[in-house]
Amino acid sequence: MEDNWLVWNVRGLNNPARRAVVKKLVYHNNVSLVCLQETKLSFI
Repeated sequence: MEDNWLVWNVRGLNNPARRAVVKKLVYHNNVSLVCLQETKLSFI
């Protein structure tokens, strides 16, 4: 079994287009662990 990780300094997820990109990356790459840095959100 292969583990795929996504680690990304997103610099703000308030932009809906940026959130959509993250969701697509997770879905299309079968990511098992997501680490988002500098989201600028108080709640994800």
